[in-house]
Amino acid sequence: MVAHRDSSDLNVEWRYHVLAVHELDSTPRGIMYDAYATDSNNVPREGLGISTHWIIPAGYRLVSGQRFGLAKTAHFRAAVHEFGHALGLQHNKIDLGYMNTTDVIADTGTTSNLFPNNIKWSFADNDLERLCHWLDAFIRLGGVPFGNASNITPPITSDSRALDLDMSDLKLEVNTLLTEVPLGAPVRVELKLSNTGSTPVTVPAKIDLKSSCVRGMVKDSSGTSRDFRSLIACMDEYPMRELELGQSFSRWLTLLRGGDGALFPNFGVSEITVCLRWAPPSMGDAGPLPEAAVEGKTTVFVTGHITPDHAKAAHKVKGMEALSIAVKDDALGPHWKVVGAKIRAKGGDKEGAKRVLECKEGASLIASYDEEKMMKLLLGIEREGKNGWVSVQKH
Repeated sequence: MVAHRDSSDLNVEWRYHVLAVHELDSTPRGIMYDAYATDSNNVPREGLGISTHWIIPAGYRLVSGQRFGLAKTAHFRAAVHEFGHALGLQHNKIDLGYMNTTDVIADTGTTSNLFPNNIKWSFADNDLERLCHWLDAFIRLGGVPFGNASNITPPITSDSRALDLDMSDLKLEVNTLLTEVPLGAPVRVELKLSNTGSTPVTVPAKIDLKSSCVRGMVKDSSGTSRDFRSLIACMDEYPMRELELGQSFSRWLTLLRGGDGALFPNFGVSEITVCLRWAPPSMGDAGPLPEAAVEGKTTVFVTGHITPDHAKAAHKVKGMEALSIAVKDDALGPHWKVVGAKIRAKGGDKEGAKRVLECKEGASLIASYDEEKMMKLLLGIEREGKNGWVSVQKH
């Protein structure tokens, strides 16, 4: 996209890029995608996308069953909502204004005032206050990344939406695949969310870095903290699931870099804190709602570099050059095995990719379901316990 856009002087003109596309992968209606790992030119919050061919499901009153792009009122409101995110604003359920979500506004409609007729065509009063009084860098594109400004940062006035909803029935266990890793290796972390209460709890359906609810911090032995969070910071609709009493589910994170750069740049013990935050499901009412939050911690020991080549590979900043060095390094190679196999497979060398995976060293480092699924798709192989990788049986 950057190659097709001209630049502008942000001190003179704020130029936003609005993409109207048939469908979006991560969310049905719209997304402000220009943040974190998807901000390819380091100018935060200048791009947003809106779907045109999403078929509006039942429950959206007067526009149910229509193609989203043809439901002009609802479609335009969703575009303005994503533009609000580009201005740094978060979801706001205090009224039926722009920064509330489409599903909540639709649920709140009454018989005499059905969606989309019940849309409030303005920002909420407290969002207007933010737009008027936040520092310029928190609002303008090219300023601070999305999420650095929130409902309580920078502080203006007290806001009941700053409260966290204590999820005492939920437990988040955070465990590393390995208790120690060499400098420059990714740290694989398992998140296990359990319902320890007596009733079902509505939770996010996804709790990995492709969701929008994960955020965390790594604190090294010197006390320096570095943040990380989901690749997708905010969506108009979050997929949810019911977690029954006694039920658990797990997902894996691969941690290497965050907004502050490398998460594990020094050797020693690092503490990893992961927090899941999400908006509780709407009960059909507009009003101040706290965020649900649950947190877990673990530690990992980062060992120092073993050889000069390892030191060189570990301190490469990012990109394909760093990967090409890491996959060949004796110390780091086993930790990048799946990446190395993927590079070979996408280059057409599937047999070479299989040989990378069949190497006995580091077999236990391939842990996550997503990694195994990727190898199955690319190479037609799957892991079979301690027997290594075997061809997928076709039925």
